[in-house]
Order: sequence, then C-alpha cells, then structure tokens
Amino acid sequence: MRPLPEGGQAASQHCCLRAALGVRPHPDLALLLQTSGSTGQGKGVRLSGQALEANAAAIAEYLELAQDDRAALALPLYYSYGLSVLTSHLAVGASAWLHPCSVRTLGFLEGLAEARCTSLAGVPHTYDLLEGIGFREASLPDLRLTTVAGGRLSPHMVRLYARHMKERDGRFFVMYGQTEATARIAYLPPHLADTHADAIGRAIFGGRMSLRGPDGHPLDQPKAKGELIYEGPKVMMGYAEGREDLSRPAEVTELATGDLARRDREGIYRIAGRLRRMSKIGGHRIGHDAVEAALATRGITAAMVGDDRRFLVAFTCPRPDDEVAALAASISGLTLRHVTALRLVELPRLASGKIDHAALRARLQDRGPDLVRAFRDCFALCG
Repeated sequence: MRPLPEGGQAASQHCCLRAALGVRPHPDLALLLQTSGSTGQGKGVRLSGQALEANAAAIAEYLELAQDDRAALALPLYYSYGLSVLTSHLAVGASAWLHPCSVRTLGFLEGLAEARCTSLAGVPHTYDLLEGIGFREASLPDLRLTTVAGGRLSPHMVRLYARHMKERDGRFFVMYGQTEATARIAYLPPHLADTHADAIGRAIFGGRMSLRGPDGHPLDQPKAKGELIYEGPKVMMGYAEGREDLSRPAEVTELATGDLARRDREGIYRIAGRLRRMSKIGGHRIGHDAVEAALATRGITAAMVGDDRRFLVAFTCPRPDDEVAALAASISGLTLRHVTALRLVELPRLASGKIDHAALRARLQDRGPDLVRAFRDCFALCG
C-alpha cells in the first residue's frame, strides 16, 4: 500500500484544512469517520495514518489477500467496514469492483460473476438479502472468500455460509470491530466456524483483547463476563466533537468497547451484550441483546428498546402482537404490563445495515399509552 502523504503534500493538505476550518489539524490525523450511532448519536472518530495502515495490513494478512484478488465493494466507503475492505485490498495491490446499488438490485449476481470478484463482504442484513436472491445457488467460480462484520450473524447462518464456502473450496470469516479501532478487532478462523458459530474469535495481528470487570480490574477466569477492552496501534486518536479537536494529539491508548464478552479456555471470545443495552424493571436486569437472541431461536427477528419502566419489541414475522409480547415477557421474567410488541413491515436500519435502535428508542420516550399508535404513524405496519 502506498504510504499516506508526507512532507510537502501532507503539509499542503493541512494548510487547506486550516484555512477552511480555522484550525491546524494534528500532523498524525489522516481521517475523520462517523460512528454508526446504532445505540445513540454518532460521533466523529479521529484516525491516524499509522492506524489505517496497520489495520489494512493486518486484515490483508489474516485473509491471505493477494494481488490477483478483487473485492466486491457493496458497502459504503464512509462506513469503516466498507473502507477497510478497500484499504486491505489496496495494501496488497489488489482491485475492487465498485457496485453502484444494493445487493438486491436486479443483476447483482451477474455483475459479481462478470467482474470475476474473489471476495464479498457484508453485514448480517446483507446475508439475509443474499438468501433472497439465490446467492448460494449462483455460479460464481472466482469467489473464494466471504466475510461478515457489523453485527451478530445467527449461528445457523454462520454454519450455513461456512459450509457453503467450504464446499466451493473457499472460506467464510466472522469478524468483529468498531470504528474506534479503525474497523477491525477480531476474527474467527474459518475452521472454527462450525464449532464456535456464536463467537467473534481472537484479536487480529498487532492487537490485544482483554476483559474488565465492573470494579475496573482485569478478569482472567474462563467464561467470566466483562467489558471487552482492545489495545493496539489501530486504536483511534480520540473523538472529535468540534473543529478544535482536530488539532489534538492522540489521547487514547486502549479502547473500552462497551460490549460485554466472555473468553473460553481456548482464548476464543464471545459477545454477551452491550453495557448500555440494559433495562432494570422491577428489580430485574434485562439484557436487550439476550431477549432478541432468544426470540431469534424461535424464528422471530426482533429489535428491542426500553427504559426502566417498560420495553418495546418490534418484529417482522407474521405472528400476533400479543403472542410475541407474551413470549418476550416470559423470556425476560416480567409481566405483560411492562412489554409492548409491534409487528412492522421491516425494522428501521442505518445506512450500515444495523438496526437503528436510537430511532426506535426516540419513539418510545414520553409516549405512555399512545405508544402503539405512535409507532403505527411512524412506521408502515403489516396487516
């Protein structure tokens, strides 16, 4: 990969920014990306040139990318995952096919084949769309690598695609990352996908993961649950909330991800929920991710939001509202007066494909008895 601009070229670019913004950007600052904001308002993330190069090199190494590879770039470049697909391929002199539309656009599979793409990256929602267009039945002789990140893909789908890629002499990678870590933190080696389909795997090269308890101390016991901490050269310089922050040096040496995780005796990590995606109702601590996962095992794709008084389960399958509400109440150990279920045509999503929990939560606040009517007004409701 060609090094990022240095000397006169970099200085010239920074002078232009200084003139436009009225501040002198820090010389290490190479990129400002917006977080997805799936659980709240997005933030500006300051990334250094070193972080971008280290991230691209590490991804290229564990994916074993080569110069003859060609990525199908179906993710937006302003999304850290999509950008990392491009930079990791450029790092080894490979190429990319820039797909102009959605995966479900007519002719996507034909274009994938004609471009002779060797790799395809997607978020979990991408794989739902691929199932709908017959991806696994398509003739794609050059495709030898598929990856998923940006959210949790169900263990069933992980096994399905891992076996599919193995049958076609290819590989399927489950990956985990955050914009604050320049996109990539961990990956699951393909040979473990069948036996560890619910895992994110191990830290990528050059980084280190650990767990921290509520008291701030490290957790070393197998299967103990704590906040996932990441250290390495790919950690962001810090956040940017205003133009003056662009001139600040690196202020972060480790990343507290906000995700709860467990580590088994083999050193394999599994995400167990989000610190902030919790409700405490009637003395019960309810993990939103846990309820969503339990509903998924019963064939119900749902998104849950809530506070410490009540929660809403928005879902898309053709099941009665009261049935899903009763099921969610049983899973969470609450009574029905704390639970509202609502069937939607589709769940609201961000441009990255993640569920827009913030949009759902905004509608939940201050609605009281008008909650269901408000959702009917704001989202197209089935039936």
